[in-house]
Amino acid sequence: MKKILLIDRDIVTLDLNLSGKGDIFKFLAQNLYDHGRVNNTDMFLKDIYLRESEGVTGLEGGVAIPHARSRYVNYPSLAAARLIKGTTDYESLDGAAIDLIFMIAVPEQSESEYMDILSNLARKLVHADFVESLKCAKTSEEFIANLMIK
Repeated sequence: MKKILLIDRDIVTLDLNLSGKGDIFKFLAQNLYDHGRVNNTDMFLKDIYLRESEGVTGLEGGVAIPHARSRYVNYPSLAAARLIKGTTDYESLDGAAIDLIFMIAVPEQSESEYMDILSNLARKLVHADFVESLKCAKTSEEFIANLMIK
C-alpha cells in the first residue's frame, strides 16, 4: 500500500496569482480533492469556513493557517500556496497582507494528529528566517525541504 505523505509537491503551489481569500480557499481545497486527499470540496470548505468563524487564522508576518478536521478528508494533508501578490482580504493578527497560506486538512476523528500538525507548523512559523526561506524557495521540492528543517 502506498504511503501518503502529509505534504508533497502536488499540493504545494508557488507563485499563485489569486488575491481573494475565497478564491484561494477554493483553489487549495480543489487541489486537495484533485489529489485524492479530500472527497467533497464544497463540504470540506464549509468545515474550513466554520473554523474560520471561530477565530483568526492569519498570523503575523504574512502567513495564514486555515484548518479543519472534517469527515470529508481522506488523509491528513498540508496544502500550501505562496501568492505572487499578498492578499489583504484576510484578517491577520498584525493586519499585514497574507502571502503564504497553509491549509491543514485532517479526518474528523484525528484530533491528536490535527493538534500535532497545527502546533508544529505554528511553532516553526514564528521564526522570520524560516518564513523567509519558504518565501524564497525556487521549487516545490525546495519549499518542502525548507519546511522540514528546524
